[in-house]
Amino acid sequence: MATQGELRDRISNCFSEIMLNEGPMEVAMKHCFTGYILSFNIRGILAHYQELGGEDWLRAAKDWADWSVRMQGSYGDPAAYNMGYRFATKNGVPADWFVADTVDQATALLNVAWVLEPDDPLYLRIIESALAYDRYIQHWNLGENGFALGYIDGAIADQESYHCAVARCVTY
Repeated sequence: MATQGELRDRISNCFSEIMLNEGPMEVAMKHCFTGYILSFNIRGILAHYQELGGEDWLRAAKDWADWSVRMQGSYGDPAAYNMGYRFATKNGVPADWFVADTVDQATALLNVAWVLEPDDPLYLRIIESALAYDRYIQHWNLGENGFALGYIDGAIADQESYHCAVARCVTY
């Protein structure tokens, strides 16, 4: 029976090998384009990297971060992260775009920045990206009531708190 450490190695290696061998765009297109799910994987391999080292895990996380920052603004507002699903827009307004899902991406990007040296060019790109995103999502910030949904069915949903956005934004 595999130990907990061996299982963590297998999972981290599996994801990082796919990311390094195929690249972030191919991973997104072939396996899972959903940004928030990819962000969970990135946070997992970063935790593994911080515990054990392993340049492949860091390289995979950096590749994903670089790609995510480049994809920012490709769906609606220039500061919005691309969720990786529900791509319909009308006059530049997304049919659906969710604060909760994209804040997971922002959190993972900041986790990548945390392990980088400040003189790494990607570090500054991530920080600038996250700051732009943070300014953008303030529209949905309801103060003590948390955060609203985002866009749904082409309409802005910014009046009522949304449980997923509230819970996920707490960690952000």
